[in-house]
Amino acid sequence: MAYSNVLTVEVLPKEKFNVKIYAFFYDRFGMPREIPVEIKICIVHPEIGYRCFSTKTPFETSLKGGYIVEVSVPEYWWGYRFVMWSDGVTDKYRRFTVTSDVELGAEYAPI
Repeated sequence: MAYSNVLTVEVLPKEKFNVKIYAFFYDRFGMPREIPVEIKICIVHPEIGYRCFSTKTPFETSLKGGYIVEVSVPEYWWGYRFVMWSDGVTDKYRRFTVTSDVELGAEYAPI
């Protein structure tokens, strides 16, 4: 499985925010439908180190300052292909700093 769409989320020191990552597609009526997609999560912290694991969406966590989370979603998943992130960004390698609680969806489309 190719994890080619990487989202890097960073939390500034002395902050704490909730982050939710989910996957969805639009059905034939234009309604969003969540789908369980296997994603790879890597958590990085200067004092704790680097830890990776796989899970299925939705993935939700509370991040403290200094943590960096890399979320990798697959290009293709059981008849669906990655289109873009729910905020419209299509960059395959994307990095941003969280300034509030956030939910980001990986939008997929049927092949």
